Amino acid sequence: MQGGTRRCRIMQGHAHDVDFLSSLVCKKCRSYRCFHHLLTSQQIHSAEALLSHHRDKQHEDWHKRHLKAETDKAKLEVAQARKTSTRLDLRHRLVEVASMFPFCHPVKPLLVKCGWYDRTVSTFHSRGWLLPHTLRRDRI
Repeated sequence: MQGGTRRCRIMQGHAHDVDFLSSLVCKKCRSYRCFHHLLTSQQIHSAEALLSHHRDKQHEDWHKRHLKAETDKAKLEVAQARKTSTRLDLRHRLVEVASMFPFCHPVKPLLVKCGWYDRTVSTFHSRGWLLPHTLRRDRI
């Protein structure tokens, strides 16, 4: 297994270091993208990204999926579904849920490793949930 960090190059001028396990590389465009930016910038959930990435060795499917045209198409599909009050496709629902709930509420924080999309963490006290504090992540 490989380790270390990679450079997420999701947007021009906004490259940042990210843990190797928190990113995917595209063999076609030779760039890494972190799961957080795939979700927020390209509307791709990590489950869909991992499946598409590992579907073929040459990354044909993955490359097509993360192109701007596909991202724009996905955003249009979501807008259309909302406009007509139809149910979102599963991949769009995954993106929506991951975007709406960026909070981790572990009962025992020392035993939990927060996920790719967790932005803040709250701790439980006998009197209820304490105010969340921002996670210190190097990835963004």
